[in-house]
Amino acid sequence: MTIEEKTKAMPDYLKVSEVADLLGFSQPTIKRWVQKGVIRGHQFAEGGEYRIEKESLVNQLKNG
Repeated sequence: MTIEEKTKAMPDYLKVSEVADLLGFSQPTIKRWVQKGVIRGHQFAEGGEYRIEKESLVNQLKNG
């Protein structure tokens, strides 16, 4: 199953937990990747949860 098929029914902005489940990594790892810019994500409020744009994640995974 491709990443597009796996994410088709998911919302446009994914929670860290959703990305962790999708990629098979821990939530702290996904948070570190967002903080380091490995995965493009947004923190919409100070101290709030990160959200990862689905389209950006899919493109990053396809293009390396």
